[in-house]
Amino acid sequence: MKFTECIKRKKAEQNKPVEKIKKPKPFINFYKKKKERQTASVNIPPVPEEKLNKKSMKALSDYIKYLDKHDFSIKTVYTYQQDIMQWLKFIYHFQNNKPITNVGVAIGNFIDAEDLKVFLKYCLDHNNSPTRMNRRMTAISNIYAFMIKRGTYIGDTPTDEGKEYLSAVHRASKPEKPHDLNWEQVSRILKYVEKHPNQQYELLIKLAFSSLTDIRLLASLTFDDLELDDMCFYYETGDNRKNRKTTKILFGTEVKNMLIEWKKLRDENNVDTNRVFLHQVRYDAWNNANRFALMKWIEEIGMKSIQIPLNSTDLIEAGKVYLRHKGMNEKYIDILENYQSKEKDTNFYKRMANSTTTIENVLRKCIG
Repeated sequence: MKFTECIKRKKAEQNKPVEKIKKPKPFINFYKKKKERQTASVNIPPVPEEKLNKKSMKALSDYIKYLDKHDFSIKTVYTYQQDIMQWLKFIYHFQNNKPITNVGVAIGNFIDAEDLKVFLKYCLDHNNSPTRMNRRMTAISNIYAFMIKRGTYIGDTPTDEGKEYLSAVHRASKPEKPHDLNWEQVSRILKYVEKHPNQQYELLIKLAFSSLTDIRLLASLTFDDLELDDMCFYYETGDNRKNRKTTKILFGTEVKNMLIEWKKLRDENNVDTNRVFLHQVRYDAWNNANRFALMKWIEEIGMKSIQIPLNSTDLIEAGKVYLRHKGMNEKYIDILENYQSKEKDTNFYKRMANSTTTIENVLRKCIG
């Protein structure tokens, strides 16, 4: 009887309806549901692999096997595969699913230099950094070299023109000159970000203003870098061990509370990435915000608040205006600004060693 009851109990348990797993709540007051807010690195709609061009997929498959056979690292193989797959998906959606090979394909029916440049421009428009673009170009160049070696591509490849196009784009980016901002404009920027539904706008601006921090550092900032109790974070400068120095960046009580609140909201919504700033890939998906994504935010903030497209150097200038308004002496503002500068003279570190405590005391009085 005991055995029979046990069997019956097991069957009853198996026939129980499966409970649905509750999905985490979406971010609240984080982003409005707008298509134009999509700033993914490359936001290409998904495509089943069987729909992609068969000749292109055969070339990719053979290339991946070649990389595996020649002991390329798992990370390299995965990165190349993902970069090329994104390219093939783009070709499927926007370029009639043409093959990347040209043997046995009529002229005009395979990917050429103009097609490749269209893809590269698309990536640049979606916040791909120069480093990422160079990596994509390397992956594409390598698969073309492989196809030539295997005899599936004949003639000049489109990659030379693609590289020239990227070089021209990167050369065209001129050094940014700051706008001459006053306190009225800076206060309007602050009012705008305080009311904006994306709370990261306020966090980004107030963290940059209070510390005169470069956008490059803010884009790479993680929660592991933060010392919330001491209201600071650290980063290393210098190309080698002899020149390497750890720099302490301060922020105030208001920014500390905003960081704590932001971390709590992320934890509640099971966000596992460690970067402080995130940007929207889709309405329900998020990714690390790189420097180019943050630049889009800054430009938008400027246009919406003071009708000026702000750039990265404007953050420093606006921060100086902000600190002057808070009562900081011009002497200490200059020292704090030079503390962030890449171009430091040989005696700068010695002077800073004697000034850091004073700077910290002054800054704490200004920003809390």
